[in-house]
Amino acid sequence: MSNLHQAALDYNDMGWPIFRLQPKGKTPIGGTRGRDDASTDTILVNRWWTELPTLNVGLATGDESGFFVLDADPDKVAMNHCDGCNRSTARYRKRVSRSAARAARIITS
Repeated sequence: MSNLHQAALDYNDMGWPIFRLQPKGKTPIGGTRGRDDASTDTILVNRWWTELPTLNVGLATGDESGFFVLDADPDKVAMNHCDGCNRSTARYRKRVSRSAARAARIITS
């Protein structure tokens, strides 16, 4: 079982709806509706990753999962407001992570 397949199952076990993304990408695979096809059905998730083990994992955020993500790039205007976002969402924020030198992701629930 690939690491991505295991991650998909782990997210599924947490009740987070997942959907299929292009391998090594952020785009839903062709012929799908992206987050509108998100599922927590373990049998379906296993089938997806058995058919194509290199799929990337997409998480449906919002009401379906109960968490929200702001993905801000420092070279964009939105990054200038992240400190304000951190202060204004402090009571809701579970985790703030910097995942790359050029990006910050603020995850709230």
